[in-house]
Parts: sequence; C-alpha cells; structure tokens
Amino acid sequence: MSTPSVNLSPPILFGVSELHANPDLVAKIMNLGNEATDRNKIAEPEKWEASTTKRFESREYFFEQLGEDVLWAVIFDRASGENASNGTGNGAGSKERGLWNNRDRVVAIAAATPWHQPLGTWEMIEHGEVEEGWEFKAVCVDSDPKYIKTGLATNCMQALERALVEKEVKKLEATGVPGKEKVKVRLWIIAVECMNGVYWRKKGWKEIRRAVQGNGMWGCRTSFELVVLTKDSEVLE
Repeated sequence: MSTPSVNLSPPILFGVSELHANPDLVAKIMNLGNEATDRNKIAEPEKWEASTTKRFESREYFFEQLGEDVLWAVIFDRASGENASNGTGNGAGSKERGLWNNRDRVVAIAAATPWHQPLGTWEMIEHGEVEEGWEFKAVCVDSDPKYIKTGLATNCMQALERALVEKEVKKLEATGVPGKEKVKVRLWIIAVECMNGVYWRKKGWKEIRRAVQGNGMWGCRTSFELVVLTKDSEVLE
C-alpha cells in the first residue's frame, strides 16, 4: 500500500489583524476546531451530545473569544487542498512568509492568548506563584490518519512557544538585560479531564486546580471536570 502524499508547511504564525484580512483561513480554522471537538464527543456518546454546541459558533464569536492579542500557529498540507481562489497570508514570526493560499488544507492549529485566571469555584492546588503567562487553546489536528499522531500539534505549540519566548527576550533586552537563558514564560492549558487530561500530564504539564461542570455545559449529558495545567517554557532552538 502506498503512503499518502503530504506536503506539509512549517507552522506559520498569524496575528489577529492577518486573520481579519483572511476570512477563508478563519473559516478553515473554525471548521477544524469544531470537527475536533465533535470527534472527542463522539467517543463517549452516552456522556456528550455531539454537534449541539460548536467550539466556534460564528466568526464574531471566534474573534471575541480569543481577543486581540491571540497568536495562531497553523500547519497546511499543500498536497491536499481545495479548488478555491488564491489568497495570501503573512506568516508573521515564521522564516517563511506569504506561503499559504486558499487551496491548501489546514491540518493542525493551536492558539496562544494571555492567561486570565478562571473565575468560579475551583479546587486549588497550591503552587505559590503569581498567575501570569500565556494559555494554549484550540490545539487540534485533522482526523485523517496521515496527520494524527505525527507530532503536528506539538510542532504548532513549539512554534508558539518560540514566538512567546522571543517576545519576552525583546522586552528584557529593552531594559538592557540580554540573554535568552534568563527568560521563562509560564504556559497554561484548561483541559476536559475525561478527554485529554491524562495526555497533557504525560506531556509534563502540572495540574494546578480543577472544577466540576454540570449537566448541559458544552452539550454534556452528565458532568465533567475541567483541569487547569501549567508548565514553564523550554528554551527551543
């Protein structure tokens, strides 16, 4: 059996202004995020009502939820695109710019937004540090077997991590203190425990708190736990 052909881009970074200028790209990111959410729910039909609540309900919700400071990492497959009109995108933060066009298939995504401590009743696990940093959201990979479990999600997150570290390096250098080794960025994830809590802990993320969410939230028929996990950035060359 022949191996399916892929022609994957590196993770390309997009800021909010670039996404506003690329509605077709936004639609593809939304579609992948919604498909991945439904995929997780289908695995437990007795617990979740699939497709009742979308991860991204509308373009307006997409931008409102993620804010003005969001940074996206997107991987495209140029061997598996759609027949659509050409478009351009600025690969901000990437060594390659203007790579993507509307014919390319979006196969992996991840977003980073400034961290805001969740409100509500949470079981705290003391960690003794001020909560600041960046949260990874919507870490998703296309369900096609040629993309799943190939490290694409990790590649997106590492691209974001590099960009966030570089951002902090520039802030530090502006104060006259050089040296990437002095920079540490606190990273955060909020995960649904029964879907991927174990996965993130295996990746080295440390649980800080958790909370039980009730029947009806996100199409849940029973209840589920949300967990807040964190780790410090690594120096990535």
